[in-house]
Amino acid sequence: MAAACYFIVGAAAFPIWWKTFLLRGGLFEAAFWTEAFALLFAQVTSFGPLGAALLGFVLFLLIVLVFYLGRRSLASQDGRLLVPPRTTVLLAALVPSVLVLLSLFFVRGEYWTEAEMRRRWEALERKFSEPLFPRSVVPPTSGTFLYLDRETILDQYAVLFSAPALTSDTSKVGAEQQVGVTAAVPGAGSLSAQRKATEEATITRMAPPLTAPLAASRLIEKFSKDPATPDFTESYSAGFEFKNLLEGLAKRKVVLTPEQQRQLEDSEIELFEQQMLHLTARRVIFFTGAVSIVVQPGSRSPMLVAAVKTPLAVSFTGALKPQQLGPHLQHCVDDPSVDCTVESVRLFAVLESVTQTGPRERTARILPLALW
Repeated sequence: MAAACYFIVGAAAFPIWWKTFLLRGGLFEAAFWTEAFALLFAQVTSFGPLGAALLGFVLFLLIVLVFYLGRRSLASQDGRLLVPPRTTVLLAALVPSVLVLLSLFFVRGEYWTEAEMRRRWEALERKFSEPLFPRSVVPPTSGTFLYLDRETILDQYAVLFSAPALTSDTSKVGAEQQVGVTAAVPGAGSLSAQRKATEEATITRMAPPLTAPLAASRLIEKFSKDPATPDFTESYSAGFEFKNLLEGLAKRKVVLTPEQQRQLEDSEIELFEQQMLHLTARRVIFFTGAVSIVVQPGSRSPMLVAAVKTPLAVSFTGALKPQQLGPHLQHCVDDPSVDCTVESVRLFAVLESVTQTGPRERTARILPLALW
């Protein structure tokens, strides 16, 4: 009866623990027993509600047992001191226990021991030590750019790729042939003579000329493979890695404490701020998101404007060369009144300067190299 009461009350208070303990193999794991005794000990020593109830229950059993042994002896009861419980008492303990056990099958969630939580937390920390977003910067497959600073691209390519590209390659290919003649000689049958002849062919392979789009594609591929190259996203908050982790934990019915959630968010924001604060001039960066091409009235000098909104507000501005704009953006210069905001594009640029305009605000001047 005492065990049934303990099980019913415990399953009502900690259903996930009892489900894992009885139905998921926790019965055979030492960690579950250790945590159970540790919890009971902490409740008793701190005089918590569970500990007070347990102490009261134990005291009640001791008082009943002492009173029962004091009033009745083995001799007076003819050896029937421990009378078996009645059927009604057994049913009163058995029926609720069975129903509570069946209800555990419908309990959602999974209990993690302290050791398991520590392992998963360490896995999260390892996850955040990696780059927040996988590198996915690829040049346009069509080879068409919305904007391309051809002179700067070719100059930068010449500096970073010092080995000259192959322009032509000439090789000779030889082939041997058997050349012979046969003649009939009266009285002697036939006579034949053969000789080898060699012919040579010259093959010249010409490499395509280095164009600005080809140079830009190679530069983009080079810097995209460098994990130290900053890669900014306009809607940075929408891609928070910790949100995906929280959703995965929620599917397993594991809810982190508010403090643990703040640690995850603060860790990612800290990495983003470090990425910005460690930027230096003349450094290549990537940006993904919406960009605007702004032309002041009476001027034909367009400016590119882009921004990261959260968690650290960063605005990027840079002068564009109007003659290098692609045909899709020429109308931005011809008609400044038209809204020239292009969504979901990639920007390849060189950072010129970074200015702190507020506690969580930065303004960056850039030299746009390519837009696609």
